[in-house]
Amino acid sequence: MAGTANGGRTPKRPTAPNGKTKPFSSVNYRDARLAKERQRRQYEQQKKEKIVFALFVVVIIVLILIAILVFKKAIDNGEANDTQTDTETTTAPIEQTTPPDVQALDQFLKEMCGKEQIHTGNLLLVDASHPFTASVESVNVYSGRTKFQKGEKTVYSYYLPDTTPTLSADALTALNQMADDFYELTGNNDLYLDKAYDAAAIGDHATGLAFDLSVYTIKQEHYELSDATASSDFEWVFNNYYKYGFVMESPAQSGERHYHFRYVGIPAATYLFRNEITLGEFLTKLTADHAFADGKTNATSVTTDDGAVYEFYYVEATGGDMTSVPVHEDALFFSISGDNRNGFVVTVRMS
Repeated sequence: MAGTANGGRTPKRPTAPNGKTKPFSSVNYRDARLAKERQRRQYEQQKKEKIVFALFVVVIIVLILIAILVFKKAIDNGEANDTQTDTETTTAPIEQTTPPDVQALDQFLKEMCGKEQIHTGNLLLVDASHPFTASVESVNVYSGRTKFQKGEKTVYSYYLPDTTPTLSADALTALNQMADDFYELTGNNDLYLDKAYDAAAIGDHATGLAFDLSVYTIKQEHYELSDATASSDFEWVFNNYYKYGFVMESPAQSGERHYHFRYVGIPAATYLFRNEITLGEFLTKLTADHAFADGKTNATSVTTDDGAVYEFYYVEATGGDMTSVPVHEDALFFSISGDNRNGFVVTVRMS
């Protein structure tokens, strides 16, 4: 029977140095197998522990991501409220609906305005009850006028008492445009700027947006704009001042010595001229009848002489540091002015 050279199932017995066969140690063989089995089990156990730990980490990360997404969605929808202690549980299904005002707000952009902006802009009401508190960046009127060459002589479309008057850049630009057009049309440059920016003033002159005009001739004769003795040319000013963004008040209306002009911008000036109301009456009307509410502007509108359509509406300040002022996303142009009282006037061009 072939079984030599350890080719059978029985392990070859070890031999001693004297050539005699040593007895086979079954204990050593069994211990080696047991040690090997223990190593295998330890490896499997470590492998399972690593898998469990990895799954645990994945679950924690997923839960954190879910919590972040839920919280972000709550913030975006304005639903991140304080925890309520009294919560009622019901099994009845709850119908989820979007309020109409939220749907309407989707078409508006949000401009954030600080509470200090209530006191800045072209549409401020400034009087003893509503003093002007903002800073003014004014420019020199004397050096900012348009120069005309008349032969070898330099002339201007209006004149000043001295070199010191200043105005805001917007007001000076509009004044130059109006006076230059008047001079080029009539050849008359007897317009005289009596009063401009005055930081100590109580009313409009403190804003840098207002000035007073009269007539002062080369003969040193001083007239009011409305005085026909001066010239009928000045009737043009009464018919066209609003086209340059001004509202105008007589001395009796303003309490000033001469006709008083206040820059408010062409859209608002056109609205006030067409409706024959003052700036104060305009602001009161917006607050009462054209305030933004329930996702609607409730705006009033005007069409300027160039065919542009502008809308006006009022947004009351929230009382906090910032107010979200909605502006229609389809507006071609918009501006926001404080009213120097409680909120903001929004002017938008829609066509």
